[in-house]
Amino acid sequence: MSDKPVQVQLSVWMREHKATDGNIYLEIGKVEGKYKTLLVTLKNGNGGALMFCEIHQQVYPIVHAACEGCRNAPREEPTEASATSCGSPEFQR
Repeated sequence: MSDKPVQVQLSVWMREHKATDGNIYLEIGKVEGKYKTLLVTLKNGNGGALMFCEIHQQVYPIVHAACEGCRNAPREEPTEASATSCGSPEFQR
C-alpha cells in the first residue's frame, strides 16, 4: 500500500454506472494512472468515494490496488516454471 494520493480528473456531470452488486453509482471523475477506473459515490449514499472498474463493473475501496476481476485476470507475461507446473520433467511424457 502506497501513501501516494489518488489523482482524479473531475467529471463535468455525474453519470450513472450500475455495478455487479446491483447498486447505482455516480461518477465523480476518472482516476489518472489506472486504466478504465473511475472514482464514484453511491447514489443516495453517504457521499463516500469508491473506485469503479469499468471493465468488470465492480466497486472497491480506494486502498486496494485493483478490482477482484482485474486481480484474477489472466496475465500475458510468462511466469517461471515451478516444481508443480506442467513444464516440469515429472509431468512430461
